[in-house]
Amino acid sequence: MSGHYLSTRIADVVVPYLTSYKEFVLGDILSVFDNLQERADKIGNDACNRFMASVVDEDYGGDGSEGPDVAMSAAQQYFENMSDLRRATLNLYLAGLFHVLEQQLAGIAQDSLFDAHPSDSKIDELCDWYDEHVGVDLKTLEHWGAVDIMRLLANTVKHGEGQSARQLRV
Repeated sequence: MSGHYLSTRIADVVVPYLTSYKEFVLGDILSVFDNLQERADKIGNDACNRFMASVVDEDYGGDGSEGPDVAMSAAQQYFENMSDLRRATLNLYLAGLFHVLEQQLAGIAQDSLFDAHPSDSKIDELCDWYDEHVGVDLKTLEHWGAVDIMRLLANTVKHGEGQSARQLRV
């Protein structure tokens, strides 16, 4: 297997796939969370209007001054909920991106040009396989640090507090 074949395969298959993934997440998924402040303001205004409409009967003894508090509370709750959902969505897609990278590396390793294939698509086994069968130590590549951080983040997203989360804090 030549280095030219490997670099061509990565350039023609892996990079476009990962680029499409990035564009999809940034352009289509995260755009759902655009204009959160404006949307929260609308939620607050709607809540205030509903409150004010409900207090205009003769049984209400107040002056309606609670309206702004109702609006602020509704807007703040919406904004916090949506911010949490954005963070959770980003975390899930980041974990997905890491697993796509693993799958793409495993896909190349499954190529019929190789006599031996990795038995798993876990990144550590793939690194060992590439080193042994292709002569490429993935862990020495320029951006390996980013891949390792993605691995730790993906594990933290999936498993919560644990070794990966502790390593991220170091």
